[in-house]
Amino acid sequence: MAKQELNGQKTEEPQPKEQQPRGQQAKGQRKRQHLIDAAIRVVGRKGVARATIQDVAKESGLSVGLANFYFAGKEELFRAAFQNLAEEYEAVWRKRTEGLDDPPQILDAMVIAAFDAVVFSQPKAAAWFAFWGEACHGDSSLQAIDRIEKRCGDEILRQCRNLARRHGVSPTHARQIGLGLGALIEGLWSASAVPGSSMKARTAIQICRDYIAASFAQAIVGQANADKTAAAAAKSRRLATQS
Repeated sequence: MAKQELNGQKTEEPQPKEQQPRGQQAKGQRKRQHLIDAAIRVVGRKGVARATIQDVAKESGLSVGLANFYFAGKEELFRAAFQNLAEEYEAVWRKRTEGLDDPPQILDAMVIAAFDAVVFSQPKAAAWFAFWGEACHGDSSLQAIDRIEKRCGDEILRQCRNLARRHGVSPTHARQIGLGLGALIEGLWSASAVPGSSMKARTAIQICRDYIAASFAQAIVGQANADKTAAAAAKSRRLATQS
């Protein structure tokens, strides 16, 4: 490592990644992840605007110099933290649904994944919404995160369509149920982001399960009534034609 002067003291400057031995690269990856985890906690407490790279360095127990070595400034660090949250969530729901082929089981697994202890916590929820607030300003570098988020939403819609076909529910109803489930999960996450929130994972999961069951039951009844009405109308037309 090269020596550099910082505030009158000599500090170690890490070697460029391509010059580091494999073990040292792994250690560097751990430090990088340590900074990302610290950034999530800091942003969860202070928000994006008030959080600084100095805050993150202090939270992580690493130096500001190391933070600036691994990330070219606060914006890059926070983008990495946001993407880490999105990728972590995707990894959890994909693992939960792996090997499943029954739509109700897949939907239930995705609901459980949304409130898995790995991803569901007040600091992470608060950081997630803080990062999304920044994304709303049109940062093009966050498009990859939007794609990750969309894959989850698309899978929920696909499984709702599969379940709808089984019960004779229209694709339109299936889409409405899927969009509603996604919005419900986001809302429950939002509730958990408030410091001191009493929202528990098991409560959130049960709310989502009740919503799915009630929505499909209502859609099935509605579809059956619509079919009866259509059949009665067709019968009336036939009788009118015959007379």
